[in-house]
Amino acid sequence: TSETKSQDFKIDKSAPVMNEPALAGTLGDNDWYVSDVEATLTGEDATSGVALIEYSYNGTDWHDYLNPFDITLEGNTPVYTRITDNAGLETTYSPQITVDIDKTEPTISDIVLDGTIGDNDWYTSDIEATLAASDVTSGLEHIEYSLNAGADWLEYLGPFVLGTEADSQNIQYRAVDLAGLTSETKSQDFKIDKSAPV
Repeated sequence: TSETKSQDFKIDKSAPVMNEPALAGTLGDNDWYVSDVEATLTGEDATSGVALIEYSYNGTDWHDYLNPFDITLEGNTPVYTRITDNAGLETTYSPQITVDIDKTEPTISDIVLDGTIGDNDWYTSDIEATLAASDVTSGLEHIEYSLNAGADWLEYLGPFVLGTEADSQNIQYRAVDLAGLTSETKSQDFKIDKSAPV
């Protein structure tokens, strides 16, 4: 019998896998974050072990993942991830997630009141009220208004008529975006007298 020889070897045929990234931030409506987001990346490889995790915002420029990182850009930010195990096997996710951030409130325009103006700022006819707003990031969800100091808010569906005769009337209005952020509340006083004196 010859001498007995020995040879060690190891086999890894399974590519590593990324876990779902853990995101920490203030979540608004419709999966939009209304703050910066901290992303934590983890991965698994049951055979040779994880050697390297990388991330990218465009799938071209890669950064070694060493610690949780902040995503601060408003809008839709794709996060590409790549994981490599100690056998050299690699898995790329293009992208793995998209982080939606909106930190800016919508903008509400001044109300437009269309009616016949008499003396001393009195309207002498019904008034058609028109509202408009915009949001450049998540988009506008709705505009709302109140005719009783903010106690009851009505959704704005289009121009509407103000026709009650009275002094010292007021309308408040604001906009809400898809992230749940609310604009400043604006206010407009008006008064209506459609009845001639006797």
